[in-house]
Amino acid sequence: MNEISQRDAWLSCTLSALRATEESRYDAARLLWRDACAFADRLPNNDPRRAAALNNLGLSQFAAGYRQHAIAVLNAARDHWQIVEAWVQQVDIPSRASSSMFHFLLAANHPDALARLRRKKYLTLCAGAAAITDANYDQATGSTSEPDRTRKHIQSIRAAFGEDAAEAQELVTLAALPSPFKHGCTILSTEERWRSMSKNTVVEMRPLVDAAYLTVGLTSEYLDRAHTHPG
Repeated sequence: MNEISQRDAWLSCTLSALRATEESRYDAARLLWRDACAFADRLPNNDPRRAAALNNLGLSQFAAGYRQHAIAVLNAARDHWQIVEAWVQQVDIPSRASSSMFHFLLAANHPDALARLRRKKYLTLCAGAAAITDANYDQATGSTSEPDRTRKHIQSIRAAFGEDAAEAQELVTLAALPSPFKHGCTILSTEERWRSMSKNTVVEMRPLVDAAYLTVGLTSEYLDRAHTHPG
């Protein structure tokens, strides 16, 4: 199977796993996360989807009660996000064809400034996805007693995915922190949010956008399942 097929297979398995999770078919989802991780493992070492695949598999293992295995997998995901950050620091990031006149003028007069803005955007996205993984790891290891660390995770997730990011709200709820969320706020599903963002992404950065927006955060359902399978 070539690299393009591996990427398509990873995405297909990932979306199927998300849908299985939404339907509370957790065992089926865990098998799909495992398959997605196997496909991602054949991609280049700096491919962001490897980090996402490890995160999702680790979270599913945690929910199933395989705590030690989950910790190891989530820790590997954390290491991979560092590799991804280094990749974003050096990758050539093209401008979008639909850029505004402001950005065209900025590119013409200050090309370095625009390049820095584009890179900062993707570094922020990488940091947000890494914060989701870090929060999952903290739950798996039981290291959830540091409010400042949790707040930093929340800030990184909101900076990457918006103030209404479901992953941030879950952490706020789990840590019993004050919530700034407005009543009536519509929170998109993981797949809906990914689809809304991926369609406007330049091809070169799709690996990061796909990986970051399809990195799954802890929910109360996952945590309840983990508590029924102490491992």
